[in-house]
Amino acid sequence: MSDEPAEMTKWDPGFTRQITSWVGPVIKRYFRAEVRGMDSLPAAGGALVVSNHSGGMLTPDVLVFAPQFYGHFGFDRPLYTLAHYGVFMGPLGDYLRKAGVIEASRENAADHLRSFSGGVMTLHSAAALARDGQILWVGSDFARLHVRELSDAFIQIYLDAEWPAVSQCVGVFRIEGPGAQLFDGIMGDQFTVLGMPLLQVLDALREEGALLS
Repeated sequence: MSDEPAEMTKWDPGFTRQITSWVGPVIKRYFRAEVRGMDSLPAAGGALVVSNHSGGMLTPDVLVFAPQFYGHFGFDRPLYTLAHYGVFMGPLGDYLRKAGVIEASRENAADHLRSFSGGVMTLHSAAALARDGQILWVGSDFARLHVRELSDAFIQIYLDAEWPAVSQCVGVFRIEGPGAQLFDGIMGDQFTVLGMPLLQVLDALREEGALLS
């Protein structure tokens, strides 16, 4: 029996390949998207990719990223995506799970915390500046967060206090709140953990004349 959470075992590589072959060319043509930095992802093992967006439930980030991911790594390596429970209502839910979409539920959050207990989360954060359709600057940074050994009792108490607020947070934690209790060491900039290499962005804006030096 697999040790993976039940929802992760529902991923179907053949179905995902078919969907990607249909959707990928349409998305690339419509959004004229460009994905960079695939070599920053580890060649094996897990990685957590998070987008900063403000499009509610209709965000295109996964549709843009997934074809590039599978084109780079192939369909032997799954790309799992978290989604709000609302999108699983009705017959669409089964198809989403076959494509690697996982419900952002409390049960899955607890499984996630158990899987990282005693391990290391590596968060990569990136940003770009663009003008008139041209990329002017790209920057990135990463942080390593050492997760302490977490007991089941602590995980339940933590989720009692933080759920559902952390259901939309990277790694199921808010570093500026009780989530700090998950870690016994952090290497990296706090802005990177929060989701943007802010100091690099500010420096680039000054270089472009958008901010005073």
